[in-house]
Amino acid sequence: MATQTAISNPATAATRSNSTLTVRSTLVTTIRDSLRLPGATKPLSTTWPHFCTLTGLVPPGKTVNGRTPGGRSSQSVEITTPGDARASRERLSPCDGTVSLVHTHEIAERHPAFQHHDPGGPAECLVHRGQLLVPLGGLDAAVDELARWIDRVDSADHATLRLRPTADAIRIAEDYADRLKVSANHVHTVMVGAPILHGTGAKPEPVELPPEPPAEDWAKPVTVLILDTGVDPHPWFTSRPWFGEWGPVPETLDFEGDGVTDAQAGHGTFVTGVALRHAPGAVLRHHRVLSSHGITDDRTVAMALRRTRQHAAARGEHIDVVVLTAGCHTTDDRCPPALVHEFSRFTDTVVVAAAGNHGTSRPFWPAALPSVVAVGATKPDGSPAPFSGHGPWVDTAAPGVDVVSAHVRPSATGRAYGAARWSGTSFAAPRVAAEIAKAINEGLTHTAARERVSPAMSSQVS
Repeated sequence: MATQTAISNPATAATRSNSTLTVRSTLVTTIRDSLRLPGATKPLSTTWPHFCTLTGLVPPGKTVNGRTPGGRSSQSVEITTPGDARASRERLSPCDGTVSLVHTHEIAERHPAFQHHDPGGPAECLVHRGQLLVPLGGLDAAVDELARWIDRVDSADHATLRLRPTADAIRIAEDYADRLKVSANHVHTVMVGAPILHGTGAKPEPVELPPEPPAEDWAKPVTVLILDTGVDPHPWFTSRPWFGEWGPVPETLDFEGDGVTDAQAGHGTFVTGVALRHAPGAVLRHHRVLSSHGITDDRTVAMALRRTRQHAAARGEHIDVVVLTAGCHTTDDRCPPALVHEFSRFTDTVVVAAAGNHGTSRPFWPAALPSVVAVGATKPDGSPAPFSGHGPWVDTAAPGVDVVSAHVRPSATGRAYGAARWSGTSFAAPRVAAEIAKAINEGLTHTAARERVSPAMSSQVS
């Protein structure tokens, strides 16, 4: 099998001081890795800080957007990233069975920066403790109203208000929902258990590599954007014209370097293989939003949607299909506003999202949005997978148990490329996306291609 040495990014640091503040800057790749959160792909900008914001407690006499929130003073300014997780390492042990049973409280215990809201209740979910998201257009009003709770502000496409330790972000968002555009920053993960972002089952099982999908040259280019953990140079991909055109987005396999493969290592490569097997002529694009432990958040996903849409437009490309393999439950069972806003900016694009592995009918976001195709999973016999999300918000289903696709894993000499068998709605979603891509290639409009996807699709594509 082919091997490849893991890629590491060097870091540099510089310190600049004056009478009011000290700024310490470090390459964002290093900061993101230390937070164990997904980073931006470099092709979207010549520098990694394109996806970070300069934040900090307001120094004496300094202001944020012309005001000093909360009156707090400090001389510390730090570079942070969307979804600052500053958390302990996550080591999630799968159990026997089709999917891993990892519960919300387990993840919260491993990540002190995460707040486990309404444990065991109808509004159970994970959010970033002390964070509120607000669109830039509503930032001034939010800072005016909430100044007494704000420590610092990260001004970006979707600004983050970082609150004082005693402030309850969820309660504030609820209390001000009728007059401010603020929301909690929900945690997304592909693990399964209680409500969080779900999409992936038990650890992948190595299997024999199937024949490489055929090379097809579609007359009508159809672009499928996959938002996941990245994609590695698997032999199935390297000869494809689209591979690497947006730059390398390699998988992280063992972040801690402890010899234990991370829980979701190779997830994006596997998802890409599913899409390629069923739509070999599509142009596949990638952007990392998930860490190798399967974690992301509202802000990271929203910013990725915006940046990839802008990047495609700058290259003269159109994104026809977007695939999201993770999602979350929310405090109010409504889709996070940041995601709703970004989806509204796409035109003639079909968004496909996994319905989650939580096995309930509770709406799972963003899959449950009416504008999104929510995909459940079926067993090889076509019956619903017991772990799959279900309910009137699920639009269709596709095979999601014992799916075989391309995979990458660590080896003694670097990386080994082959195939694996894996289960989850994460792997049903790219199957549906591939069917939609083929329909668009056949000449159907995006709307008609979406309408072709019906609850009976699982039997059509089995």
